[in-house]
This record gives sequence, structure tokens and C-alpha cells, in this order.
Amino acid sequence: MYKNLPKKLDNMLHIWSEFNMLSLKYNALNLAHGTPGIDAPPFLIENMVKAVREGNNQYTAVQGHPELREALSKFYSPRFKPAINRDLDPNTEILVTVGASSALNNAIVNLVDHGEEILTFEPFYPNYMSITKLGRGKFRTIPLKTSPTEDGSALNFEYDWDTFEESLGPQTKVVLLTNPHNPTGKCLRKEEIERITELLEEKAPQAYVISDDVYDFLTYDQDYEMFANVGDNWKKTITIYSGGKLMNCTGWKVGFLIAPPDLTREAALMHESSIFNLNVPGQVAIARSLDLLNQPFEGYNSYPEYVRSTFAKSKDDMVDIFMNSGIPFTPTVCEGGYFVLLDASAARSLIPDQFLTPGNYEDDKDTLVIQREFKNKVPLDYAFARWFCINKGITIMPGSSFCIEKEKDMIDNFIRVAICKPESIVQQTRQILSQ
Repeated sequence: MYKNLPKKLDNMLHIWSEFNMLSLKYNALNLAHGTPGIDAPPFLIENMVKAVREGNNQYTAVQGHPELREALSKFYSPRFKPAINRDLDPNTEILVTVGASSALNNAIVNLVDHGEEILTFEPFYPNYMSITKLGRGKFRTIPLKTSPTEDGSALNFEYDWDTFEESLGPQTKVVLLTNPHNPTGKCLRKEEIERITELLEEKAPQAYVISDDVYDFLTYDQDYEMFANVGDNWKKTITIYSGGKLMNCTGWKVGFLIAPPDLTREAALMHESSIFNLNVPGQVAIARSLDLLNQPFEGYNSYPEYVRSTFAKSKDDMVDIFMNSGIPFTPTVCEGGYFVLLDASAARSLIPDQFLTPGNYEDDKDTLVIQREFKNKVPLDYAFARWFCINKGITIMPGSSFCIEKEKDMIDNFIRVAICKPESIVQQTRQILSQ
């Protein structure tokens, strides 16, 4: 059907289509998507209206509106001081993009030539592979391992250091990190950054690092640590952020990358030839709102603290609701981000055979839902997610949809639940699963 797309991209289109259509057809509560359940702060909306009325409606500089780049330099320079011991240069070290996805595209396509390898940890955000494949690079993954917590109540995700070391070599052009990680919620610790840095220096000194840090402000039980701040990492690292996620205006599609001048310049060339410009009033509004983020908001010290506290409570409540639903789940430790993974392997006996065997699983022979087809068996997570949507009225995502095909069995017992939701959605979830 999608003749020009690599096979995995074809599958991803089917996955999102299938669960979107199922959710609509069965009027299910959608906990599959990472759409934040908190709206943008009032001061941002007011600044957007002012920006439009002031005439900020035409093209601006290719690398981003000067006012936004100046504001980003002021906002992020303290964070990068350990690496460069000065302020960020708004003209040469910051590029504004159409959301973080565009920043990823600009960075990957420029760094990875035909046949060169990009290495990341699995499960992974699907766009990583689609961008790499469309750019004709080679996409390689290192599966994360799981281990029980000390009290045995949950599972931790950990790096497989031996496999990571074995995978590095002269063919490695980019190592792509996600911090906090999507979909596991794992945060990089400083000692882990130091270990990655040492292995890169030893096994792949030519490699660059792209650090996808769009959930940097959403860490719950672990401090946020920056890869670029360790050793000489700044010189070879592109760090990506999302204004949309930071301010809960994801529909505005304003992201940015921060990197040394040579890497920023290369990314800007791709940006100019493909996108050129983006959401100028949104850029101006975000520029004028960055300082306001750190003012008291709704009884909290700042807007990010308000968002973090709201989603942290949602995380804890959602896990509690699922654990007390009568369905045997094992939670994973979520240290940051929009999602939590739950191990549903003990729930296999609850799933009717029609969901576990290939073929139409709905009681509707004329269904219009685009069902992904499986040849031999349906992975447990797919069977569970389909059954859960139709019979429980809640849409979730199968964990193996964030894996390459040959590794999907390693995580096909996990489901992904969005926790970036307000109290009203949490209570609706509680009501549904208590029935």
C-alpha cells in the first residue's frame, strides 16, 4: 500500500490507524496518545494573541525568530555553563524547528550518510527509525534489560553495557539517546552518561550523539542529567528540546536544538531546504513566556513544577488503578516523561482466543478498522491492547510497537499507558476499571 516506505513504517501507520479507529468505534477512553491533559498557561495564550495583533505573521529568520533565540539563550545558558563556561550564542548555537521531530530529522539526515549506522536503545520512539530509513542510513538497536526492584514490586529498565560496547565501532556515526526515555520513562544517571562517554571514546571516537531531551522538565524520582555537560561531550552533541511539551502547546509545533556552531549550521542547511520557516507568532509568544515559567503558578513555585506535580500524581494514581483493577499487572519504574509501561504477561489467560489467533478479532465481519495482520501468532501485547479497548473501554498501546521486528518478542508482554492526564481522566479511568 505504501510502496515507497520501508516495511516498518508501513506497520507503524497501521498501528496508529488501528488503535485510533478502535478507540473511536468503541468509544474508548484514549490512554494511548501522549497528548498532555493540561492546557497552555494563560500568559502564553495572551502573548500569542499579542504577537498576532502586533503583526508577527510573516516569515522570519530561517534559524528562528531572533527574539526567541535570544530568549532561549538566556533560558538554557545556565544549564550549559558546565560544558562551555559561557552563554550560548543565539546566532550560531540554536536552531528553531517545527517541533522536536523536525530537529531530529535535520540532525539525523545531515549526520548519517547512506549506509552509515545510527545506534539507539530499544524500545524507541518510532520516528527515530523512520527518519533514519528515509535518509537511507542503517538503524541498529540495543534492547534495554529489565530487572526486579529491590522489594520485587516493580521492574527497572537497565542498559546492556556488554551489548552496547560490542555494537560500537567504525561504522557507528550517531548514538541516539532519549532522556527521559520514551516509552520506558528511564532517566539517564550521571554515572551512565560517564560510562557511555568512556565507551564512545574507546570504541567509536568518531561518533556524534543526538540527545532527545523533550521531557527534560518532567523527571519524577530522578534528577535530569545532560549528556553534553560531561567531559568534552558538548563538541559532538546535539541536544533537542520541545517548546510544545514544555508549555503544553504541542499543536504549535515549536522545537529547537542546541549544539556547537558546526553542527547547528549543518542542521540549519537541511531546515532551510525543507521547512524554511514556522509558526512565527508562536515563536514570539514562547520567547516572551520563558521568563514567566519560573513565576509562581497555581500554588506552585513555577509552571513546570505545577505540571510535574500534576503528572507525577497522575502516574502514581494510574499505576494504582491498574494494579487494583483485578487484572494481574507488574508495573515498571517510571522516572520521567508522559508514559508508563505495565507488564501484562500474567493476564494471558484472561484474553479470549479470538484475540490471540491471527484473523479478524472483532465480532463484526464488516469492520472498517485497519487491523494489523500477523502470520503465525498475535503478540501478547497486541492481543491484550485490542481486547482491553473493546471489552474494557480503554485504549492503550502495545509495547512491541516501539521495537524493530526481530526484537519485538523481548517486550511483547508490555503495554504503554499515557500518564500525562488531568485528574478528570484519572477518575474516569478509575471508574471504568472498578466496574
